[in-house]
Amino acid sequence: MVVWQEKGGTRLPLLLMSAGGVALVAALAFVLFGGEDKAADTSIESRCAFPACRAAFDPGAGRGYEGASVAVNPEDENHMVVTDANMAAGWCMWHTTFDRGKEWVDGIFSSPGYTGCHINSAAGGHVPTGPGGVAFGPSGKVYAAYGSATPSQGTRESVIVGVSDDGGKKFTTTIAAKPPGDDLSYAKPLLSVVAGPSGKDRLLLSFWQCRQGGRFCESAMFARSDDGGATFTPPVVVNDNPAGQSPSEPLQTPDGMLYVTFARRYSDGPTDLILARSRDSGQTWNHVLMDQQIQIGDRYDPAKLAFDPRSNTLYTTYTDARANTQQVFFRTSKDQGQTWTPPVGIAPDAQAATSGFSRTPSMSVAPNGRIDIVYYRTPQANADNVFWAYSIDGGAKWVNRQVNDQLIERYAFHNAIGTWYPPDVFSLDTAAVITWSDTRNAREQNRDAQEVLLRRMIPAGADIPP
Repeated sequence: MVVWQEKGGTRLPLLLMSAGGVALVAALAFVLFGGEDKAADTSIESRCAFPACRAAFDPGAGRGYEGASVAVNPEDENHMVVTDANMAAGWCMWHTTFDRGKEWVDGIFSSPGYTGCHINSAAGGHVPTGPGGVAFGPSGKVYAAYGSATPSQGTRESVIVGVSDDGGKKFTTTIAAKPPGDDLSYAKPLLSVVAGPSGKDRLLLSFWQCRQGGRFCESAMFARSDDGGATFTPPVVVNDNPAGQSPSEPLQTPDGMLYVTFARRYSDGPTDLILARSRDSGQTWNHVLMDQQIQIGDRYDPAKLAFDPRSNTLYTTYTDARANTQQVFFRTSKDQGQTWTPPVGIAPDAQAATSGFSRTPSMSVAPNGRIDIVYYRTPQANADNVFWAYSIDGGAKWVNRQVNDQLIERYAFHNAIGTWYPPDVFSLDTAAVITWSDTRNAREQNRDAQEVLLRRMIPAGADIPP
């Protein structure tokens, strides 16, 4: 284990000795102190509200974090877990804080025989597309999903689930789904966790099934675990014919209904956005056409789902180009997704063509019913800002605020990466916890430096908790 200790303005590595000499931890986990610079440290009440925190501490010069997902312990909002991928090293990673971002425990997911994590592999990418990468279960355990392949499999990825029973200090892994054929791979897993019928956590997984090294992704897949991730059901196809892409994170509502959105993309016409529903725990699915527009979603970006149990309402957010540029829209359903309200643009310029566009939204609902949506607003080529929109009236009116404090410059090397993977948000009554990838610390000599930042955004009228 490596401990980074601050001394004289620098952080020096100390080797922790075991009885047998230097201990090399298989998971390559390390405790990293100083997620924020000491000079900028603040009290826990306002920490990460402004400025944003670094959601990890990596002292190396070359780094490239992307695909972040965030979860907050519902029993302790100072306890947060972020998962992402370090593109420079080829690792899928976790970052855990118990003191609201002052100190982080970082680790690298690994499973025997599997070869790391590369965000843009030939098989279409190993990490979740932002939200749905990590979750706390009702039991208090932490779960994360990612994909990897063995050397003999090449680009034939399997879905792997990490389980932590110590709050995210360390994870064990289980192979949740292996591709059944020589030409198949499973990519971009997304995960949610609910209470299971046996009293254990129920894990819900969605992922893509792809062929020919990830060139053709034709099916949205689903698998389930009712024993806290120890075993999983065989994967089933969620979409109807002829195909389905970009499955969303699975959603289970209190009545037991399961929902997954997927897109059906055509080379010669508009995209179909479809809602898949299951009444039998994901064994069979029926389908509702939600929308048909030009370019629904941006590349891999699914339509997101959320549910408010207080009003028994389903919410969805996605992007399309009906306004001649990609913009974020929001809709609601009160009849289990059978019918939906007309799309409402939530970004400031959603109703008219402009020089910029908005894309890759993520959504969460706070216990008090506030709806949070975060998205990238792209005012010019190769550059982003992060925006947070929230509504306290079920989506009738929205407040938009910018989250980042300087333009995110997507350098040429990472332009595609920053475009495809969204920011994420976790909703508390007191704050929206937002993560995103940022290039603020990139330099001319290190243009591929990119890291994940975390900020707690406070809604108007909400006090910072004691």
